[in-house]
Amino acid sequence: MFKWVESLEDALFTGSRDLGPPWGAVLRAARYPAALIRDWLQGGISDRAMSLAYTTLLSIVPLLVLFVIFQRHIVRSIVVTGLK
Repeated sequence: MFKWVESLEDALFTGSRDLGPPWGAVLRAARYPAALIRDWLQGGISDRAMSLAYTTLLSIVPLLVLFVIFQRHIVRSIVVTGLK
């Protein structure tokens, strides 16, 4: 990486911890866009997006199973008691 990028990361992620108001808060708020741009340039964003999509799909399956179980239970109770 470039030397100026390393010094910028050092200032944002380690140097801003000890600074007081107002510059400490400004530098801490600048961490998020800087990390986002850094990860995007290094290709880390696509890895995180893929893992988020994968875990979302994995978490939807048990929810769908629970939905089907409860739906069957509700339909069965309506059939047994009769809906008037």
